[in-house]
Amino acid sequence: TLHRFNAQTQTWSDTGVESWSMTLASDVIITNDQYSLDYGYTWSDLPFLAGFSHEGEKVARGTKIYQTTRVDEEGDPVSRQTWRIDLGLPSPTWEMMGEEPTSDYDGRQIIALDSSLPMIRWGMLIPENTLLIQRSDDEGASWSAFNTDCVGYPQPHSDGFFCGGPDDTLLWYNMNTDVWTSFDIAVFDVLSSTGVLPDALYIHRDEKVLKMGQD
Repeated sequence: TLHRFNAQTQTWSDTGVESWSMTLASDVIITNDQYSLDYGYTWSDLPFLAGFSHEGEKVARGTKIYQTTRVDEEGDPVSRQTWRIDLGLPSPTWEMMGEEPTSDYDGRQIIALDSSLPMIRWGMLIPENTLLIQRSDDEGASWSAFNTDCVGYPQPHSDGFFCGGPDDTLLWYNMNTDVWTSFDIAVFDVLSSTGVLPDALYIHRDEKVLKMGQD
């Protein structure tokens, strides 16, 4: 269940809300069928997004939630849609931001970047075994290929995303400056972050702690 920490009393309290399918973001908490805009004190029903082929997890950017779905006809995929709902509105409803033709079943996952940044999504294409990363500058109305050296799926940080690179490297991309930084990773390195959208990663290597990211 979701527990809330009281900084004044330095104690935890159990909210009684199941947390196994919960997404915690800076402005909203969402479950499969509910959401909270006040850190779990009050909850509202999350409107249902019609369709059966929902791809990946719902992603929060501010109070806006995004979801990718696939449309099949007679068992074959024909299009992929990007949907959005703004939970900060008095009567939030899902709206389709964009639709594109498709012929693959390989899911797409939008990653939870800061709402001031363009959107990024990824998918592993089978049987090519190729990582696809795409970018949208119009909230999912359209998507274009975003060429990278990533071999591991992208994960968000405060200014962009990072991913595993070739030859035991970690690649850190700053979308504001359009700068890539590469870090060498050793076999027994342990990675730690500072939160949901970290501004850096930290490596525990032997007796040292090394910072990765851009100051």
